Amino acid sequence: MKKTIIFLSMLMVFSHSLWAQLHSYIEDASDSLGISAGGSVVRNYNDEYAIGFFRTAGVSYFYAVNTASGITPFTQGNKLTINGIWDVKDIYFHNNEAFFCGSVGSNGIIGHFPVSNLINGSGSVSVETVMVTGKRLSRLVAYGSSSSYRVAAIDSTVIVLCDFAALQYHFRDFPLVDGELVYDVLMKEDSLLYVGTDTTYNCVTIRSSSCANPLILSAPWRYHPALAPSRVITTGSIATLLPYDRLAVVHQIANEQHNIEMDLLIIQLPDMQCIDRHAFVNQHRVHYHDLKYIPTTQRLTLLYTDFVQFDRYVLEWQPLLNNNYTANVLQPVLRYNSMDCIGNLHFFMVSGFQWILQNTLGVGWANSCETHWLATVTHKPAHYKNPGNYSLNLTYYINFTPVPFNTSVSPFKVTIDCLHSSNQ
Repeated sequence: MKKTIIFLSMLMVFSHSLWAQLHSYIEDASDSLGISAGGSVVRNYNDEYAIGFFRTAGVSYFYAVNTASGITPFTQGNKLTINGIWDVKDIYFHNNEAFFCGSVGSNGIIGHFPVSNLINGSGSVSVETVMVTGKRLSRLVAYGSSSSYRVAAIDSTVIVLCDFAALQYHFRDFPLVDGELVYDVLMKEDSLLYVGTDTTYNCVTIRSSSCANPLILSAPWRYHPALAPSRVITTGSIATLLPYDRLAVVHQIANEQHNIEMDLLIIQLPDMQCIDRHAFVNQHRVHYHDLKYIPTTQRLTLLYTDFVQFDRYVLEWQPLLNNNYTANVLQPVLRYNSMDCIGNLHFFMVSGFQWILQNTLGVGWANSCETHWLATVTHKPAHYKNPGNYSLNLTYYINFTPVPFNTSVSPFKVTIDCLHSSNQ
């Protein structure tokens, strides 16, 4: 991977006003972090820092780099070392704590730590963890105060509620034969939303519970393909919240023309009505990584993997547009596996030791460091909905003792590999 002195010299002469015109840049910390040995994750912290997780063959790291709201490329970050091979899938910030979930071998892990020392690059960081036996975890949300933090975490076949005050975690298994799977969890005000699919009823599902009484989940709202013989494909679903009490859900179906397509649903809360649906025919089954809303453009950015070509793509949806349109598509060279928005008009992604930031303004994401083009998205009739017939109770519980440990913070360096501004 090239690391040229030219890009570093450009940094010294570019004015602040020119940084504001940046469309795309790629940065690389491979010399500092080592060789990637699996997935990595990155999340936006207060529009000023990228905080994430990285794993090598023998060591895992959490890291923080100052992204300056996407205006200036960063050249240095701080990392804290985790002894052992963790596989962190998601990070969620609450009350100046970084909550995370993932797996250690065949077991799940839930933990949290304060972000201040990691950001400041001094002292040690106290990390508190809980092992969830036999339940690998992929997404989470957190709430509560320092004396009573709660985490709701999921993987496709399990929901886990970890209560750090009661020192118990409750869980609910979803047997594969029942057809229902859970792929995402979100929090809106005082409610938790669980988004999944159900192949028995051939639908997308949404269940909810209150944060005050999270052990009881509502009966599901079920969203069925609009026309037979369409059917839901269980390769996952992903969701994010939109302004004006709306929920965006992306899933996949085999449509009435026997093509495989990705569908975007817009659900109006709290009555749970599907008010909009868009379709992108991509012909291949996919796996979803992250879905984020960009406020300035009022668009949704989706990072996903194509199971046939095994490449990663970024697709930009335009919700509530009542006609067909051409959507921006990005095909990075590397297999980026996590994405978040930063500021009001940028998104950034990570692949092991490399980050890319892309300005979302401009047709076809002009001046991008990666290959991009336009693709057709079709506006379709909304999915019809019918209510479910049973609620769920997270009755299974296990007592736990949190395992705390301290780890030191150290710096690492970042190099610019590609930089495109609006006048190039």
